[in-house]
Amino acid sequence: FSVFTGCASGKKDEASDLTAPAVSETPITIDNTGSTKLPGTGNRKGYFGKIDESIVNDVENGDPASIKRAMSKLRKNEADYTENEKVLISVAASIMEIAWETEKVDWTVYAVDASNPYTGAVKSVRSGVFDSSTGNSDFLSTILPCMVLFTAIKTNDKLLSQCEASIKLALTKSPDSVLGNYLAGILYEKKGDYKTSELYLKKAYDKSSDTMQICILYSKVLSTN
Repeated sequence: FSVFTGCASGKKDEASDLTAPAVSETPITIDNTGSTKLPGTGNRKGYFGKIDESIVNDVENGDPASIKRAMSKLRKNEADYTENEKVLISVAASIMEIAWETEKVDWTVYAVDASNPYTGAVKSVRSGVFDSSTGNSDFLSTILPCMVLFTAIKTNDKLLSQCEASIKLALTKSPDSVLGNYLAGILYEKKGDYKTSELYLKKAYDKSSDTMQICILYSKVLSTN
């Protein structure tokens, strides 16, 4: 299959939603590594609950176009940003740099307190480490550690198992996320389960067909099946 024409395979989408146990609400805690765990709250956006929901949704969707749209909506004078907004901007830039490395980060990224679990997860990902201390209180704190699939030099069964559990949980929080479904496709491709990989890559491709990385991997998996 061609990268440019083979992705639109016309195959019927047979995917069923992944399921995972419900997340219990917990208070803020500090683990022995010094990482802050966020509480579960009635607002599913948690830490980012005071930010326009459409902006958070776009960052959670995680494809380049959605991220750029979110950053355009959030643009204002530096003095007017809250710490939570600066963290979301930093997270958006990190997703772009790590997942979609051919894309340009064309917005200003501000220094943020490194004690929040989002920044901590990204720091671990850049080192090729899965961060299990984020608390999984919302979609982003659950999915960010799984971006280690982009950076790990080698993947072993333990790492794949950790990522699989977190991706399943993340997709219960935001089932249509391009980033979440793309990571699921990568995970199952690495596990050699090309049929399942195809189902998730199709979901990602259907929402972001012009994203080069998705199209390349989707074409590769289609040619294998």
